[in-house]
Amino acid sequence: MLGGALLVLAGVLPGVARASDAVRLVGTVGSLSGQDLVVDTRSGAHEHVMLTDQTQIVGRAPASLAAIVPQAYVGATAAPGPDGTLVASEVHIFPESQRGTGEGHRPMQGPAGTTMTNATVSAVAPAVSGTVTASPPAGAGRRLLLSYPGGTRTIVVPDGTPVVVVTPASRAELTAGAHIIVYAQRDTTGHPLAQRIAVGLHGSTPPL
Repeated sequence: MLGGALLVLAGVLPGVARASDAVRLVGTVGSLSGQDLVVDTRSGAHEHVMLTDQTQIVGRAPASLAAIVPQAYVGATAAPGPDGTLVASEVHIFPESQRGTGEGHRPMQGPAGTTMTNATVSAVAPAVSGTVTASPPAGAGRRLLLSYPGGTRTIVVPDGTPVVVVTPASRAELTAGAHIIVYAQRDTTGHPLAQRIAVGLHGSTPPL
């Protein structure tokens, strides 16, 4: 879920343990005191995560399907539908400055079969017909051809699928109740250190 994601973690913080110690938390901000962030997870737990000087914070502002256009760089969270076609549960649109972030197709945490594809939109078509067009009609959903080095993926984006634009953000957005996804690594003592935090802006809520 920016999604992760967003989303692939960049680099390793000093003192961080094995890659298998990755932590992904979805929920809301309980509190932020100094560097200690309390995440109220969807399971009802209250997880403490430590922020560092290297923690990246990005915002996720709501957008529309019309914002997904050819040559945009996007990240699509998806899972196979009944016929095996990948169906998106969220699409996030990266700013041009973040083109290439986490590029590729990979499994991610979440329901079985969930994947993340960070790639360039090569073509956009109505989901109902598959005819390639830069402006599919309203109500048709979208069928995206996503291209990345070494491969392509076709992903259907139904009407109503959350679409968000990734924007810069700061600690100021980590207010109580804000929806967040935290990507962290446990340090050698087992405490999660936040590498990246995606925070929902203007009511945006992570879908996973």
